[in-house]
Amino acid sequence: MSTALWLLIFAIVLSTAWALTHLSLLLGVLTSKELEAKDKVIALVPFLTPWKAWVVGRKVGVVCWGVFLTAYVALRVVG
Repeated sequence: MSTALWLLIFAIVLSTAWALTHLSLLLGVLTSKELEAKDKVIALVPFLTPWKAWVVGRKVGVVCWGVFLTAYVALRVVG
């Protein structure tokens, strides 16, 4: 298999991991009892979701979100 195919496979895996992590964070924020409704609406903006998830206490998920996004961007730049 060629290098381009491997880069494509890794890009697909990383983007899927990022999307699932993002969905997990969003669901965690939306089901939280700690936040008001206006804060939950703010979490619907994709790049503000990690901020609200950090406030709720999902710090490990936020770090994973950032790592997956950074790795994906780096992979796309290399490829």
